[in-house]
Amino acid sequence: MDSRLSQEQIVQQAETLARSGAIQELFHILPYLVLVLNKQRQIIYSNNGLLQVLGIVSLHERLGCRPGEMLRCIHSCKTPGGCGTTAYCSVCGANAAILEVQQTGQSVYRECLMTSSSDGQTTHSHELSIHAMPVGQAAPESILFMIRDISEEKRKKALEQLFLHDLLNSAGAAKGFMELIHMTESLPDLQELCGCAKEAVDLIIGEIENHRDLVNAEKGELAVNPELISLNAMIRSTADAVRNASEPPIEMDYQWDEELALVSDQILLRRVITNMLKNAAEASGGQPVRIRTGRQGSKLFIEIRNSGYMPREVQLQLFKRSFSTKGEGRGYGTYGMKLFGERYLKGQVRFFSSPESGTTFTFWLPPDWRQGPEDESASKMAIEVEIL
Repeated sequence: MDSRLSQEQIVQQAETLARSGAIQELFHILPYLVLVLNKQRQIIYSNNGLLQVLGIVSLHERLGCRPGEMLRCIHSCKTPGGCGTTAYCSVCGANAAILEVQQTGQSVYRECLMTSSSDGQTTHSHELSIHAMPVGQAAPESILFMIRDISEEKRKKALEQLFLHDLLNSAGAAKGFMELIHMTESLPDLQELCGCAKEAVDLIIGEIENHRDLVNAEKGELAVNPELISLNAMIRSTADAVRNASEPPIEMDYQWDEELALVSDQILLRRVITNMLKNAAEASGGQPVRIRTGRQGSKLFIEIRNSGYMPREVQLQLFKRSFSTKGEGRGYGTYGMKLFGERYLKGQVRFFSSPESGTTFTFWLPPDWRQGPEDESASKMAIEVEIL
């Protein structure tokens, strides 16, 4: 475990830095959250903006903490060493920025996707821009650490991706079908083309509604409407839609022994299943996607497996908002899966990935949402993964 200075030494460093009037004045006019970290990555100074944002009355409450601990990152309390010492910290942009400044002495920019919790239950996602640089002679070996919230910028890019790419493609397909309808006289062909056009329009509406619900879900304003659902029938119809949208179509292998029914929100459940299937189809490498449902104890489960293996660094960031291996404007699929599935449907989303067996996502959920245990709802949004 790496060493830390004592609280007495931390206070002494903080007081020394506070006497530097020029630095203090500069901090308070900057439009960012600003920290000064010592060699051990502990906080020895902060601007007022950060204290107000975090609701901290006195900086002395957080002196000696590391950035993740002050920002209440959900991983910062998982090991005795705290922030910077877990497996998740190995892919953290904030931690990488600090280490690079210490190694190179140069100014560094990084992005950090952080999940925080102030009460150990409800979680919040943040996209942060990090700028770290040496302080210089005023505080040798210390780091100036600036944090800017770029969540709105990320959301704007996601909207651009949605409207300028995904929906544009679907709208183009719908237009193509409409043009064919205009030129076709055969009634059977007309009926088939109308069905295809309707599917394309439904896809456009579904994408817009999904984004709207995601925003409302993050605000805690999404209503759950429970109804009786035939689980296997829903999975089969959803899988058919995902298979038909794949190029080339992906084979779906169903494995279930009984017809299962449950009481849940049909729209949200279909969103979770769709994200699970899309994820599997994209990672399958053309191999069949295996779908299994069943009952274990008091829970039902949906298991979706593909032959692809996720590298360790991907596994560590999988459920973070805006994280994607597909480029800018992506990264809402697995995040939405977790958000809808846990916080609203009272289920649990887990995954396991290995080079030998591929990747399996499992969604556990109660047979009756109305009687589902509250303490297992996603208010916790815990990220429990087996990482190889």
